[in-house]
Amino acid sequence: MTFDHPLLKLTGVEGVLRLWREFEIRAEGPEYLFLDEVQFLRDWQTWLKLQVDFQKDRHIVVTGSATPLASEGQESGVGRWHTIRLATLSFYEYPQIKKVSPPPLPEVRSLTRLLDWSPAQFASVGEAARPLVGQFHEYLLRGGFPQCALVPSVELAQQLLREDIVDLADAAIGPSVLLKGKGLLEDDAGLGRAVETAFFKHVFTRYYEVGIGFSYWRGGKHQEVDIVADVGGRLIPFEVKYRQQHTRPEDLKGTIAICGEHNLERGYVITRDMADFSVLPIDAAEGRARLLKVPAPLACYWLGQWRCWAPPGRWRRRTERRTRSSGSTTCTGTRVGNTHHPLWVTAVRKFSKSG
Repeated sequence: MTFDHPLLKLTGVEGVLRLWREFEIRAEGPEYLFLDEVQFLRDWQTWLKLQVDFQKDRHIVVTGSATPLASEGQESGVGRWHTIRLATLSFYEYPQIKKVSPPPLPEVRSLTRLLDWSPAQFASVGEAARPLVGQFHEYLLRGGFPQCALVPSVELAQQLLREDIVDLADAAIGPSVLLKGKGLLEDDAGLGRAVETAFFKHVFTRYYEVGIGFSYWRGGKHQEVDIVADVGGRLIPFEVKYRQQHTRPEDLKGTIAICGEHNLERGYVITRDMADFSVLPIDAAEGRARLLKVPAPLACYWLGQWRCWAPPGRWRRRTERRTRSSGSTTCTGTRVGNTHHPLWVTAVRKFSKSG
């Protein structure tokens, strides 16, 4: 049952079930209910709580596309249901749903492996991946929703976003995307923010079940790093430099500073040009480090590809958000661009006899 339909919304779950029983005889064994867009129902949490407590033979799966499903259900659902958070389409999935054949690219299940590539490998793969650039820009403009990916034009997709989906929590949709349309591609600053947000969504989706903290870093004057992952106390910096010019060491003061201050061995720079794809050795204050420059379309494609390949249950721990302060260096919250973004558009709550 999908409760974004006005008649079903007015009838309610019990009313729909009574009508259903007039046409279908109750079979033996457990009963399974699949309820979509349940956030449109009044007091849905109370109804579900009573079902779990008193209807032990009933199994219910609830899906929703708005933030209230995740926030409102926490209080009454503790110990009663399990939440599965689903991200929007990754850039790896986007060409598939559009039925566009991607270029022949090697399988890369960890960006770390790229640090061992030769210059010839970077050059050949970067050249082969050029068709991804146009698809990536269209992906940014359409957002990560399947319906938006399948409509005939970007204009219709953006109309759908503004009118029907703007209240949802897709981190790849920023105000600049919705307001500027295709003009975003001519706005270097706005496009950079959209890429930074989309890349973070891919990184977060890749690691959200692992106990990893995400933050940003600010050091001295003009020293910032967009995204810092904390993996068991080991920091991994990501800097987004989505612009026409190739990235030079002098453009990475923040990344070099955090590598020196924390004695880091590697970091990642997300670039624009497919030719801006290489390993950049740097001299940090405490020693040598290597920065991998990888074009954003390839980084998002490979991160999304790994997520599709990951075996079920591979990662189990939840992501934590941490606050850390040390001298002039501050890491706080989860920041993307200049705003905080919720990341998930769908939550699934599963009810069973075991709770």
